[in-house]
Amino acid sequence: MTFTMILEGPIAGVGATVAVTLASLLLSVSLGFLLALMRQYGNNQVLHALIDAYCEIMRNIPALTHLFILYFGLASIGFRLS
Repeated sequence: MTFTMILEGPIAGVGATVAVTLASLLLSVSLGFLLALMRQYGNNQVLHALIDAYCEIMRNIPALTHLFILYFGLASIGFRLS
């Protein structure tokens, strides 16, 4: 077993981590920008309330709790993460 064979797994993991990070960054910035524009320039009070509620939920619930909800919630509807 050579040193390069040992590093193949971690290098693949770093690539996957970078890909997921960039995808989530693009999604979160796009969603945040869209919600900010809708909040700033929209005249609908219901839309303002929904955006405010979404922001408060995302800010005040810890990230680990969101991950638990996703992991166990998706599994309860039949989507398995393995």
